[in-house]
Amino acid sequence: MNLPPDPCFSGRFWSYVDQGDPATCWPWRAAVDRQGYGWFTWPGHGHRRQKYRAHRVALALVETPDSDELLCLHACDVPGCCNPNHLRWGTAADNVRDRDRPARRGLLRIERLARTGLQQLPLGLSSGEPSMPTHPDFATLDRHIFRVAHGSLLDNPIDADPGSNVWIATIWPDRQQPGGWGRLIWDRHPSGRGWTIHPLTHLGDVIEFGADTSTTPDRWYGYIADADETSIDLVGPFTTAAETQTDGSMSLARWRTPSPQAHGLAL
Repeated sequence: MNLPPDPCFSGRFWSYVDQGDPATCWPWRAAVDRQGYGWFTWPGHGHRRQKYRAHRVALALVETPDSDELLCLHACDVPGCCNPNHLRWGTAADNVRDRDRPARRGLLRIERLARTGLQQLPLGLSSGEPSMPTHPDFATLDRHIFRVAHGSLLDNPIDADPGSNVWIATIWPDRQQPGGWGRLIWDRHPSGRGWTIHPLTHLGDVIEFGADTSTTPDRWYGYIADADETSIDLVGPFTTAAETQTDGSMSLARWRTPSPQAHGLAL
């Protein structure tokens, strides 16, 4: 992989990398593709722009590959990571072997969930059951599938009136907080579309959707029953947060009790 000899190349490249602890991922902060891999654009000679995969440049700046046919492999499985300590050169066969290791296959999905802000939610059961069975009253409720993209929730069940104060929050019982509930308000995505999923959101948590006008409050409560990198499943709507918490806790307790029909996790 031949990189431009211009001394400004390296400085400009690293300016787009959020460098931190050597043991943690270093996110790419510029253009990415649909899979989350970074693109680095260099003007080149005669204003001929050259595009490079960001993670390949990160590794090439510290370790020159023996061949342009080698792939840049991530040990962390975070496409946008540009920490050279998480990268290595390897062949296509190396990539397949790394991907197909049984222990690795399970970790890959957990890591993808973590990137969307959902920390190590359980995988679906091999019996085809949902990740978290709901208690018998589930028949009176609905399971709603909300879309997720790049760590942000795109959908909102409340059709808010113009000018409403709209928010989404992860909430939990806390008698020391006003109203007896603690709240983690999700940030609105900088693009204006969707809300960034709070990293302390987990399976069974109560999610509160709110939309208030000067005269009328509107609420929608549900709890997380399942999630993956492209969607979150919420059971609801409930009338109150307390109802949601009770239902979610019962379902979570059932999920934590191994089912005799469950023979393992689907990877």
